[in-house]
Amino acid sequence: MTAIVIISSLLIGTLEGIALVKKKMWKELSCVVILLIIALCFQTSKNLGMATPIDLIEKLLEPIGKIFFNKL
Repeated sequence: MTAIVIISSLLIGTLEGIALVKKKMWKELSCVVILLIIALCFQTSKNLGMATPIDLIEKLLEPIGKIFFNKL
């Protein structure tokens, strides 16, 4: 799965990057690159067994959900 994400990120980055560089849209290019890097970091952290943002949100909201739904 990680290979698919890496390959698709490279393809998206290349296709979008070439057009943005030709138009000299540097801010948009930096946004695309940053978002692709974030996606790669999330994918690799998921495969390495590290905590993802979804895990952190679940850990934070689980006690609140238990309290709320126990009162219903």
